[in-house]
Amino acid sequence: MTLTKNIFTNWLAGIRNKQMPALGPRELDVLDHLWRHEELSAQQLHAYLATNLSLNTVQSTLERLHRKELVERRKTGRAFFYRASLTRAEIVSRVLNDLARDVGRGDLAPIISGFAGFLARDDADIEQELLRVLGQTEQAPAQPIDPAEPGGE
Repeated sequence: MTLTKNIFTNWLAGIRNKQMPALGPRELDVLDHLWRHEELSAQQLHAYLATNLSLNTVQSTLERLHRKELVERRKTGRAFFYRASLTRAEIVSRVLNDLARDVGRGDLAPIISGFAGFLARDDADIEQELLRVLGQTEQAPAQPIDPAEPGGE
């Protein structure tokens, strides 16, 4: 368990020490379009959103995301073009990092158990299989280091 915990903790800790900023539904919708289209102007994004939002609201949302360092922008002529600074996976990783730090308080068992429960919402067999695999991983004996192998002592 210690090796698994250390690997997971180090992975999460390496993501970012700064807390992930809160994101509202509109900000997530904007990011979703930027992930799909890579780079858009506020006008292009406004056309894709297909809601009753004004262009000014879309521009304000992009500005908030820019201040949160979640989008980058470049100016071409009179328009800014925006692109997501982080991938969807990087945002999920940062949210998991915050969850592990704030809720788990260093104990990853409730995080992993909760994740298994989340995956198994519709299928209890998945949860049991995940817990079985995790149990086997925890109990696997450590392999001795052979000094003759590269990286050995």
